[in-house]
Amino acid sequence: MRPIDKTNTKKNYAPCLRLIVSTFFKENSLKLLIMNTHKFFYTIQETDLDFLGHVNNANYVKILEQARWELVTENNYSLKRIQELGQCPIILSTNIKYQKELKARDKITVETQAKSYEGKVGTLEQFIRINSTDEIACTALITYGLFDMKKRKLILPTEEWLTAITSS
Repeated sequence: MRPIDKTNTKKNYAPCLRLIVSTFFKENSLKLLIMNTHKFFYTIQETDLDFLGHVNNANYVKILEQARWELVTENNYSLKRIQELGQCPIILSTNIKYQKELKARDKITVETQAKSYEGKVGTLEQFIRINSTDEIACTALITYGLFDMKKRKLILPTEEWLTAITSS
Protein backbone atom coordinates (compact mmCIF):
# COMPACT_ATOMS: atom_id res chain seq x y z
CA MET A 1 0.00 0.00 0.00
CA ARG A 2 1.46 3.37 -0.95
CA PRO A 3 1.63 6.20 1.62
CA ILE A 4 -1.10 8.83 1.62
CA ASP A 5 -0.03 12.31 0.54
CA LYS A 6 -1.69 14.57 3.12
CA THR A 7 -1.21 17.64 0.93
CA ASN A 8 -3.71 16.44 -1.66
CA THR A 9 -7.48 16.73 -1.61
CA LYS A 10 -9.88 14.42 0.19
CA LYS A 11 -10.40 12.35 -2.96
CA ASN A 12 -7.09 10.64 -2.21
CA TYR A 13 -8.37 9.58 1.20
CA ALA A 14 -11.41 7.70 -0.10
CA PRO A 15 -9.65 4.30 -0.39
CA CYS A 16 -8.27 4.71 3.13
CA LEU A 17 -11.68 5.63 4.55
CA ARG A 18 -13.32 2.67 2.80
CA LEU A 19 -10.68 0.38 4.33
CA ILE A 20 -11.27 1.81 7.81
CA VAL A 21 -15.05 1.55 7.54
CA SER A 22 -14.82 -1.98 6.14
CA THR A 23 -12.49 -2.98 8.97
CA PHE A 24 -15.02 -1.68 11.48
CA PHE A 25 -17.78 -3.82 10.07
CA LYS A 26 -15.60 -6.92 9.76
CA GLU A 27 -14.09 -6.75 13.23
CA ASN A 28 -16.50 -4.40 15.06
CA SER A 29 -13.56 -3.34 17.17
CA LEU A 30 -12.42 -0.14 15.52
CA LYS A 31 -11.49 2.31 18.26
CA LEU A 32 -9.72 5.06 16.39
CA LEU A 33 -10.98 6.82 13.30
CA ILE A 34 -8.74 8.65 10.88
CA MET A 35 -10.27 11.84 9.61
CA ASN A 36 -9.25 15.05 7.99
CA THR A 37 -10.15 18.09 10.02
CA HIS A 38 -13.39 19.63 8.77
CA LYS A 39 -13.43 23.43 8.80
CA PHE A 40 -16.53 25.59 9.16
CA PHE A 41 -16.18 29.37 8.76
CA TYR A 42 -18.43 31.78 10.63
CA THR A 43 -18.65 35.47 11.52
CA ILE A 44 -19.87 36.21 15.03
CA GLN A 45 -23.17 38.07 14.86
CA GLU A 46 -24.48 40.67 17.29
CA THR A 47 -27.33 38.28 18.11
CA ASP A 48 -24.72 35.79 19.39
CA LEU A 49 -23.69 38.19 22.17
CA ASP A 50 -24.87 38.51 25.75
CA PHE A 51 -25.11 41.70 27.83
CA LEU A 52 -21.35 41.52 28.54
CA GLY A 53 -20.65 42.02 24.83
CA HIS A 54 -19.18 38.58 24.17
CA VAL A 55 -20.63 35.34 22.85
CA ASN A 56 -23.08 33.75 25.26
CA ASN A 57 -22.11 30.23 26.34
CA ALA A 58 -25.29 28.74 24.82
CA ASN A 59 -24.33 30.23 21.46
CA TYR A 60 -20.97 28.44 21.50
CA VAL A 61 -23.02 25.22 21.62
CA LYS A 62 -25.15 26.48 18.71
CA ILE A 63 -22.10 27.35 16.60
CA LEU A 64 -20.48 23.97 17.31
CA GLU A 65 -23.75 22.28 16.30
CA GLN A 66 -23.85 24.27 13.04
CA ALA A 67 -20.34 23.04 12.25
CA ARG A 68 -21.31 19.40 12.86
CA TRP A 69 -24.40 19.74 10.63
CA GLU A 70 -22.24 21.27 7.92
CA LEU A 71 -19.84 18.31 8.14
CA VAL A 72 -22.48 15.59 7.79
CA THR A 73 -24.56 17.50 5.22
CA GLU A 74 -21.50 18.01 3.00
CA ASN A 75 -21.03 14.24 3.21
CA ASN A 76 -24.57 13.44 2.01
CA TYR A 77 -26.10 12.82 5.45
CA SER A 78 -28.60 15.67 5.27
CA LEU A 79 -31.80 16.15 7.25
CA LYS A 80 -33.66 14.67 4.29
CA ARG A 81 -31.43 11.57 4.36
CA ILE A 82 -31.91 11.26 8.13
CA GLN A 83 -35.68 11.31 7.64
CA GLU A 84 -35.44 8.70 4.87
CA LEU A 85 -33.32 6.36 6.97
CA GLY A 86 -35.02 6.99 10.30
CA GLN A 87 -31.54 7.24 11.85
CA CYS A 88 -30.11 10.42 13.30
CA PRO A 89 -27.06 11.54 15.24
CA ILE A 90 -27.71 12.23 18.90
CA ILE A 91 -25.49 14.09 21.36
CA LEU A 92 -24.85 12.19 24.59
CA SER A 93 -22.58 14.74 26.27
CA THR A 94 -20.77 17.99 25.59
CA ASN A 95 -17.72 19.16 27.53
CA ILE A 96 -16.65 22.69 26.62
CA LYS A 97 -13.62 24.62 27.84
CA TYR A 98 -13.90 28.38 27.18
CA GLN A 99 -10.49 29.96 26.63
CA LYS A 100 -10.87 33.33 24.87
CA GLU A 101 -13.72 35.78 24.37
CA LEU A 102 -15.46 35.97 21.04
CA LYS A 103 -16.87 39.38 20.14
CA ALA A 104 -19.09 40.83 17.43
CA ARG A 105 -17.77 40.42 13.90
CA ASP A 106 -14.91 38.11 14.92
CA LYS A 107 -14.24 35.74 12.06
CA ILE A 108 -13.77 32.21 13.33
CA THR A 109 -13.07 28.70 12.10
CA VAL A 110 -14.62 25.69 13.79
CA GLU A 111 -12.42 22.63 13.36
CA THR A 112 -14.10 19.25 13.82
CA GLN A 113 -12.45 15.86 13.94
CA ALA A 114 -13.83 12.40 14.77
CA LYS A 115 -11.57 10.81 17.35
CA SER A 116 -13.02 7.40 18.16
CA TYR A 117 -16.03 5.13 17.90
CA GLU A 118 -16.39 2.26 20.36
CA GLY A 119 -19.52 0.16 20.03
CA LYS A 120 -22.44 2.56 19.78
CA VAL A 121 -20.65 5.68 21.09
CA GLY A 122 -18.37 8.03 19.19
CA THR A 123 -16.21 10.98 20.22
CA LEU A 124 -15.65 14.22 18.31
CA GLU A 125 -13.23 17.00 19.14
CA GLN A 126 -14.00 20.57 18.11
CA PHE A 127 -12.02 23.80 18.34
CA ILE A 128 -13.16 27.35 17.69
CA ARG A 129 -10.22 29.34 16.36
CA ILE A 130 -10.15 33.15 16.08
CA ASN A 131 -8.87 33.78 12.55
CA SER A 132 -7.18 37.15 13.20
CA THR A 133 -4.99 35.86 16.06
CA ASP A 134 -5.02 32.09 15.42
CA GLU A 135 -5.94 31.65 19.11
CA ILE A 136 -8.25 28.91 20.33
CA ALA A 137 -11.43 30.41 21.81
CA CYS A 138 -12.82 27.10 23.01
CA THR A 139 -12.35 23.37 22.84
CA ALA A 140 -15.16 20.85 23.02
CA LEU A 141 -15.31 17.11 23.44
CA ILE A 142 -18.58 15.66 22.17
CA THR A 143 -19.82 12.11 22.70
CA TYR A 144 -22.57 10.99 20.37
CA GLY A 145 -24.24 8.03 18.77
CA LEU A 146 -26.55 7.03 15.95
CA PHE A 147 -30.19 6.85 17.07
CA ASP A 148 -32.88 4.69 15.48
CA MET A 149 -35.94 6.95 15.44
CA LYS A 150 -38.41 4.03 15.21
CA LYS A 151 -36.86 1.74 17.84
CA ARG A 152 -35.95 4.79 20.00
CA LYS A 153 -32.51 3.51 20.88
CA LEU A 154 -28.85 3.82 19.94
CA ILE A 155 -27.64 1.54 17.17
CA LEU A 156 -24.23 0.55 15.86
CA PRO A 157 -22.93 3.05 13.32
CA THR A 158 -23.69 2.27 9.70
CA GLU A 159 -21.10 2.49 6.96
CA GLU A 160 -22.94 5.53 5.56
CA TRP A 161 -22.85 7.29 8.94
CA LEU A 162 -19.16 6.56 9.54
CA THR A 163 -18.35 7.93 6.11
CA ALA A 164 -20.37 11.09 6.88
CA ILE A 165 -18.45 11.85 10.06
CA THR A 166 -14.98 10.87 8.88
CA SER A 167 -14.83 12.62 5.50
CA SER A 168 -14.15 16.29 5.05
